[in-house]
Amino acid sequence: TEGTEPLESIDESLDQIFAGFFYVDKVVKDLKLARPAGIGPECSEEICPEYVETPFARFGKEALLANLAAAKLIFLGAEQEDGMGFKDLLIAEGAEGLANDMTTKLEGAIAAVTAIEGDLAAALNADADQVRNAHAALREFTDDMKGEMVTILSLRVPQEGAGDND
Repeated sequence: TEGTEPLESIDESLDQIFAGFFYVDKVVKDLKLARPAGIGPECSEEICPEYVETPFARFGKEALLANLAAAKLIFLGAEQEDGMGFKDLLIAEGAEGLANDMTTKLEGAIAAVTAIEGDLAAALNADADQVRNAHAALREFTDDMKGEMVTILSLRVPQEGAGDND
């Protein structure tokens, strides 16, 4: 069946993992944070709380934190000592400074989402800057992810991320 064939190289495998990692940029940052905070083009108002994830269950913040926890595992590697992540690959390429900087930025994004008071819709209505600050913090990480990390690790940017300048 299609999609079950083994990948032909380690580089191809890494590109596939990176394509999945792009979820952090395209979905978490752009859809789950930017759009309801009035940053994305889909929202023509100051804020669009109707775009928050799980509006009735009000678990949008928890979903964001779960997404970022998964991103952290991919970036840092599994929690065991021998787990490899993108950070390890950057260090192996001599980019320890970038690896540490990106780790700090990812932790900052997690802290910014954690600091959002209440559920996302309520936070947007009370003080939308909380959500905008979380978006800005995550953007710092994804800018490095799409920029320097791609170059240093010779990664192929997935089609949905090509031409994305934010």
